[in-house]
Amino acid sequence: MVDAQKEANQLIKEAENRIIGMIDEHEITKKAYEQKAEIIESANAFSKDLINGTKKYADEILAELESNLQQKLEVIKENRSELK
Repeated sequence: MVDAQKEANQLIKEAENRIIGMIDEHEITKKAYEQKAEIIESANAFSKDLINGTKKYADEILAELESNLQQKLEVIKENRSELK
């Protein structure tokens, strides 16, 4: 009877340890999913900022080009006018 009680106690301890391990594993998995969500959110925000910055830069370059072309076009119009 004593041996049976010892064996039962040992089985209970093993079960408790296994449950604790499973809980720890669940917490690790939960943290990993949380970190994954944070990383994705951060990457999406960075991507949006990068796209917006790129569009702004391209618009500035095109605006400068447009201004330069308009100035050149005015010079061409003046030159043609003088030729006439």
